[in-house]
Amino acid sequence: MDVPQLWNDHWSAQICVKDGAIVDADRGLCKRGFGLYGGVQFGLDNVHIGRTTRAIGELRGVDLNLDRFSVAEPLVLTLPSGSWGDGVVCPQASCPIGRSFWASVADDGDASLSPQHRSLFRAVFDTRLSDRRSEGDAFIPPDTSLPHLGKLQQLVDEEAALRSRRRDHFCSDGFVAGSPGGDFPVSWTHAFEIALGRQPRRPQGRMASGGLLEPRPEYLRQGHVLARSLRGARPLFDRTAEDGTRFRVYRLASLEVRTVQEGEGAEIVGAVFSVRSPRAVPAGSRLTLDEAPLHDTIVQATMYVETANRGAWLSTLSE
Repeated sequence: MDVPQLWNDHWSAQICVKDGAIVDADRGLCKRGFGLYGGVQFGLDNVHIGRTTRAIGELRGVDLNLDRFSVAEPLVLTLPSGSWGDGVVCPQASCPIGRSFWASVADDGDASLSPQHRSLFRAVFDTRLSDRRSEGDAFIPPDTSLPHLGKLQQLVDEEAALRSRRRDHFCSDGFVAGSPGGDFPVSWTHAFEIALGRQPRRPQGRMASGGLLEPRPEYLRQGHVLARSLRGARPLFDRTAEDGTRFRVYRLASLEVRTVQEGEGAEIVGAVFSVRSPRAVPAGSRLTLDEAPLHDTIVQATMYVETANRGAWLSTLSE
């Protein structure tokens, strides 16, 4: 806070000189000063100000006060009962529990884990998404309480629902390679579409590269034949999600084949479409902008200029 204040100092000194020398120089100079000070009178003596106290912050750390309990009497702690892990034991006393946990998760015949819990832990600690197995003997298994396992199961179910929506949308004719939608990774969407903040859409049956898509479910029954044809084909679209699922789009003559491959599993044909050209426009007929294909190329444009009656034009303006 800046307090306004005025002051004025006046100092004077007297020196005696005799025969060119200072008299009584050893005594020093005789100085006289006068000061005048002024400011603001706050009147703090008329205001009662109580004593300020400093608030004690929240205590943190370890409470070493041993007066609250007796160390002479044993105390039995009751831990929440777990829903798994009763049979996960080590054959030797020096064997880490983490090693036995991974063995129980990998062995389908191990009775220490139920099939439901084994499937849950395999999904949580999937090697494509988790590196916890690299901890080795230092790994500590998760909490065995039912609330914790319920949260894990909920997260796993949400991820499974997301993967299902991805497969369904990818195998539909509404999938756009440059803008697959919010269920797919953001990196799959073109940067300029993200910057503009718009979601491009196309009519049902329209394909991104021109032409129309017509579903051909009868070809799905010949998946083994298509699989042999796809071995040497180069995909037009090839993307991998964060969970390792790979999505591909192939073009075989007039067929468009879409496949899904989960991790190191087999490549499965999910949808087959036939690509047909847009319908031919009869001579002399016209198409509106809504009826014209989105990806047709304009090769020629003609402008028609018609003459108008000057008098009729002027009368129209006057009206």
